[in-house]
Amino acid sequence: MWIYRDREDAGTILAEKLKPIINNLDNLHIAAIPNGGIPIGIPVATRYDLVLYVIIARKIQYPWTTEAGYGAVTSDGVEVYNSAAMARANLSAKQKAVQKKKTLKEIKERENFFKNFLLPSDLSQKTVILIDDGLASGITMMAAIRSVSNRGAEKIFVAVPTAHKKSVDKVENIKLRRKTKVEVIAPNIRSGWSFSVASAYKHWFDETKERTLQILEENRKNRQK
Repeated sequence: MWIYRDREDAGTILAEKLKPIINNLDNLHIAAIPNGGIPIGIPVATRYDLVLYVIIARKIQYPWTTEAGYGAVTSDGVEVYNSAAMARANLSAKQKAVQKKKTLKEIKERENFFKNFLLPSDLSQKTVILIDDGLASGITMMAAIRSVSNRGAEKIFVAVPTAHKKSVDKVENIKLRRKTKVEVIAPNIRSGWSFSVASAYKHWFDETKERTLQILEENRKNRQK
């Protein structure tokens, strides 16, 4: 059963859920993972008059499908892997190297595409809210968390409209080189083998990078008025 009409509706509800956190924080940045996280982040940014940044973390896909993956990376050297998924896939070292190289190329292209909205590299003394449209395996979000922690963030909130309970636990207990606190904020947390992010939305479709860039630019123009 769906919980949200669409991503905009989910973002509006998430913005209300974040109210006690955002109203009591200074030195705050919010950042969305494109493409799906951007329409979620816009209502949050608009409500609290904040800049919505972008952080690029990408899933390393299997060679035979674009629908699933066994790891995630960022351009600043973060790598997160699902060891069980890798074992099941039984990929050769060459296959893994090819898939990683392909993913990093995609990240560079996306960082260039969203270059005017990228999250700053220095996050010392900052609290960062990371936004996406849901948390399934959590592996892409974990890569983003490690990247943000490595940049010096003191605390990270992961804000998603829907999440699987096991992924929430994994994310909140992620091992980091720095002592960055991580907390998940999710209005809808579910369990069970049949979980999917899409099932929480009445209207679900793949966002394009062109549309998400457009709404980022519109949001920035509206803030400058």
